[in-house]
Order: sequence, then structure tokens, then C-alpha cells
Amino acid sequence: MQISALFFLLAYLIPNHYLPWMSFYSEFLVFLGLWILGVYFAKAEMKVGFSVVFFVFLSVVPVVQFASGVVFFFGDAWVAAFYLIACAASLVLGRALYDRHRGAAYAFFAWVFVLASIVSSGCSFYQWFGLAGGVWVLSIFEGGRAVGNLAQANHMATLLSLGLVSTLYLVEVRSLGRWSSSLIALVLIVAIALTQSRTPWVGAACLLMWWGVKYRAANLTLRPAVLGVWCVFYLLSVFFLEDVRELLYLERQDETLLDRTLSSQRLLIWGQVVQAILDGPLWGYGWNQVGVAQVSAALTFPVQLLSLHAHNIILDLLVWNGPLLGGAIVIFIAGWLFVLARRSVTPGAVFALLASGLVLLHGLLEYPLEYAYFLIPVCLLLGMVEGEVSMVAWVKSAPLLRYFALSSCAVVLIAVWVEYRVIEEDHRLLRFEMGRIGGIKADHDAPDVVLLSQLREMIRLARTEVVGPVSPEELEWMRQVAYRYPYIPCLYRYSMALALNGSLDESIDVLLRLRSIYGEGDYQMVLAGLREEAVKKPALNALYQAIAVSR
Repeated sequence: MQISALFFLLAYLIPNHYLPWMSFYSEFLVFLGLWILGVYFAKAEMKVGFSVVFFVFLSVVPVVQFASGVVFFFGDAWVAAFYLIACAASLVLGRALYDRHRGAAYAFFAWVFVLASIVSSGCSFYQWFGLAGGVWVLSIFEGGRAVGNLAQANHMATLLSLGLVSTLYLVEVRSLGRWSSSLIALVLIVAIALTQSRTPWVGAACLLMWWGVKYRAANLTLRPAVLGVWCVFYLLSVFFLEDVRELLYLERQDETLLDRTLSSQRLLIWGQVVQAILDGPLWGYGWNQVGVAQVSAALTFPVQLLSLHAHNIILDLLVWNGPLLGGAIVIFIAGWLFVLARRSVTPGAVFALLASGLVLLHGLLEYPLEYAYFLIPVCLLLGMVEGEVSMVAWVKSAPLLRYFALSSCAVVLIAVWVEYRVIEEDHRLLRFEMGRIGGIKADHDAPDVVLLSQLREMIRLARTEVVGPVSPEELEWMRQVAYRYPYIPCLYRYSMALALNGSLDESIDVLLRLRSIYGEGDYQMVLAGLREEAVKKPALNALYQAIAVSR
């Protein structure tokens, strides 16, 4: 169990984040930790509840979507299915963890969060003071927000918040004293302020409400008024942060917390996604394909910002699965969480639901639940709560099935590791090629991988030179890649291919969608490139002239 905890801890602390999958190494460590936990309980009786069955059945949906052509790439389908199966496994293992260790099961994750947040706080202070050098802490630009080693300020804020509520739990069970816990809370709260994240504001309000509701029912010792004082200290830390920065002669931030608070970008993204849901297929755009929805709604609800996620887990589920199935999924999960919340009457269950609630709250504003280092711990914690409140479950003791599942997962993890290392190196080479750095060029269009086919095809399109008409099959492949990854080069290549195939109106439509997503500045750069291409490929003259007239 300690080895599993070490992998979970390292997932929050390693500074390795590289394109094209920035969080791969952190998420891979979480899956390793989960697999080791599975080995630890390989001989134990497993209890399977309704929630586990729900996630197992849900994992079939992306596979069916791929088989029916809704999801474009096999890689997207199986990755989504694998994450959902991991959710089911986490619920089972969380219940097993509670059945064997009772209250100590909660302390298992509480200590992981506390240790990870303390170390991450040190990284945050290091970054905020503008210190540079070394390989153990991510470097940020001067005046930037503290990100720890998670590379995202909002993720960092959520991790620190988890560390804070874990500290509260350890105080409740007398694993930490008042003075040591106060010192930890002081450091974590200041570190949260350094992230300049807005989510902790709402999280603080939810913490006070949840603690107030469960204070007597769970016999909690820490009074809500004390938490209120700490919340006031957090607000003061946020308010005076820029003054302290000036006092220490540190670089000012280009965008303050107030600027981001007044920004309406997220509301615009939500509006565009809602429009895409209303205008889209009844059964959704497919798992991992919010980009397809954004391109589809780019002209009816223009938002000049590329977002491959809805920044709201409810909207994500509705985009992926459509209003009918997606709505049913949301209702089931909401009802399940409500039942767990009502039955939680111990400090451990209160802590688990509070920690899960903070991540879910973040999930209503962004997409932390699409990262294994938040998703898997949340499911493990909820599995523990299910075990404590005695949710209905069936006892399963099929050892052969368990050993087969563990062996299969090990094979998949090894295969994914090998394939991703190939893809990462090839993508790095691709960036050198596109930047015309050095004279090295790949001797292939795309890496030879099977499981991560979505990344393989993205790289293939990036290396594809559009020189003339292509077959209908190749044109459809370009459309799928360009809509799945609606980056400027992908949309531009697809537009040129349409023009060279004689589909002028469709080509113009793609360029207009590009302008809607990226804005006039990037659009003019694309037109400048198109003008140069039209000199070399006269067949593109018609496209350029038509676009020039439409301006």
C-alpha cells in the first residue's frame, strides 16, 4: 500500500510535461499506483455496487460510438473506455480499502494530499519569488502565477485545497496537533493565494456550508467559526498579494485576479457548447470530441478561443453523449452523490465527500476530472464512503477474473508507455521540422503505433503536403483530424484540400470557421500563406479570390 501511495504522491510532484500529452507521466504514475493497489487486494473479496456497474456499462458507450462512426479514432474510444473502467475499479478498491482498514483508509489519501501539497507549496514559493534553475521545479515566466509541478495554476490550487481539507481531517482524528496543523494551513493558504485561482473562492464557501451542515451530525470538533477565520485570512492574502509583490520588487502580473474575474470567456465557451448541443446529434459528438462540437458551432455562436473541453463536466457529458444519454448520466451521478452525502455521518466520510466535492466543483468550471490524478483519487474516496455507509453491493470472489484483469491492465500500460515514448519523440522531431530547425527530417509520415491512433493521425496530417486533388477517403480522413484537432495547420490543410478537389464553398466555410475560432489576426496570417501557396498552386487562386471578395 505504501508503494501505491508513493506513486500517487509522485504524480503530483514530477515536473515532466511535454507535448503532445502534457500530463502523460503524472497520469501514468496514478494508473501504476491504482494497479499496485489492485495487486494488494488481489485475493480479497470484492464488493460491486450499482455505481460500479454504471461505470462499466458507461465504458461501452465510446466503443459503440467508434463502431458507429461517431468517434473518429480508435485511440479516443479505448482511452475513454479505459478511464471509465478505471473509475469502476477505483470504486471497488476504495470499498475494499475501507473494509480492510476502516478509518485508516481515509488517512491513506489524507497524508498523500498533505505531503504533496506541502512540497508543492515550496515549489510555488520558489516560482513566485522568480527563482530559476534546476530540474526539479518547473520554470515560469516572471510575474506568472504559481503552478507548482502540475504546470497549471488551477490544478495547483485544487491540490492545495485537498491538502488543506486533509489537514482538517487529520486534526479531527488527532493525527496532527493544533499548532502543527495551523502552520501547515498557514503555508497552504498563502500558496493557494499565489496561484491566483478563482475556484478556491467558491470552494471556501462550500467548505463552510458543508462543515456547518455536518458539524453536529458527524461530531466534528473544529467549529465552523474557526474555519471562517481561516477563510477571511485567505481573502486577505489574495487582496494584499499584489501589494506584497510590489514591496518585494517582484515582477507585476500582466493579468491580475480581478482581470480574470471580470473576464467572460468561460461564459462564452459555455454558450457556444450549449448551442452545439442544441444543434448537434441526439446522441452526441462522441467522447473526447468537444473540438468537433466547437467547429460545428463556430459560425452560429462565434467565440475567438480554441477549447477542446467545455470547461464544465455536465456540458462535457452532454456534448459527448447527447442530451438524452448525457442527461441520464448526469441525473444518475447527481442522485448517487446526494445519497452518499445524506448518509455521511463520520469525520472520514465528511472528509472524503469534501475532498471529492472540491474536485467536482472545479469540474464545473474547468476539466480536472479528465486528468487521472484527480479522477482516480476521487473515485477511490467515493468507494470508501460507499463501504462505510453500506451501499448495496454484490460480493464477487472470482480470482481468475481478477488476475486476468490485472494482467491485461499491465499489458495495456506497458504498451501505452512504449507507444507514447515513440509519439513524443516523433512529435518533438515534427516541431523541429515545422520550425525549420536543423536539417533532420523524419523518414515516415507518422509513428508506427496502434493504441494511440488519434495522436498518430494528428502527426500524419501535420506532415501531409497538399499538392493536388486527393481521394474522397483521404479527404474524409483530413476532415476527421481537422475537426478532432481544430488547430490552424489542420484546418488550413483541410481547406486547401477541399479547394484542390473542387469543393470551393466547403473550403471557404472551413476558413471562416477558422477565423471565428482564432480571430482576425491569425486569419490574416493564414490568408498571407494562402496567397503564397496560390502562386505555386494556381488551382488555389479561386479560393484566394473568393475569400478576398468575402472580406
